[in-house]
Amino acid sequence: MNSKKKINYPYISVGVCLGVALGLIIDKLALGIALGIALGVALNAKAMSKNKNNDNDE
Repeated sequence: MNSKKKINYPYISVGVCLGVALGLIIDKLALGIALGIALGVALNAKAMSKNKNNDNDE
C-alpha cells in the first residue's frame, strides 16, 4: 500500500480571492491580485513548515 500523504493547502486560492476583493475596493486590481498571491504563498509556506515540524516531532 502506498502511504503518501496528500498535502493540500488552499491558502493561495484564498489569497487570490481576498486580493481580487481588495483590488476592486481600492480600484487597483493588479496590485490586489499581487498582494493576494504574496499573502497566500506566505501562509502556505508557514503551514508547510508547521507541518514539517510536526512530522519531525513524531
